[in-house]
Amino acid sequence: MKKVSLVAFFLVSLVAAGIIYARPPGAGMHPHFDSAMGLNHLQQMVGLSDKQVETLFEIGTKYRNLCFENRKNPEKLYSLREAHRNEMEKVFTKEQKAKLDEMKKDRPRQGKGCR
Repeated sequence: MKKVSLVAFFLVSLVAAGIIYARPPGAGMHPHFDSAMGLNHLQQMVGLSDKQVETLFEIGTKYRNLCFENRKNPEKLYSLREAHRNEMEKVFTKEQKAKLDEMKKDRPRQGKGCR
C-alpha cells in the first residue's frame, strides 16, 4: 500500500511541476507576423513604428478571416497568401525590407513545403 501511495505522490508531483514550469504560449516558436507577440518581436528587430504595427495587425486579421472563409479552396488560399504578403510588404520602408531579407537568410528551413 505504501508503494502505491508513494508512486501516486510522485506522479502528482511530476504533473504539478510540469504545470508550474510550463512555457508560456508560443515560447520557442517562430513568431508570426500577424500575431501580437510576433509583431512586438518584429517591431524590435526591424524598428517598426506603432502605426506600422497597427496596420500589419489589421492586415493580418483581415487575411486570417479570409483564409478561414476559404479554407476548403486551396487555389484561393494560395492567392490570398500572395496578396497578404504583397500587402504587408507595402507597409515596410526600404531599410526595414533590407533587415527583413537579412533575417530571412538566417532562419532555419524545415520540411519540403513551398516557401
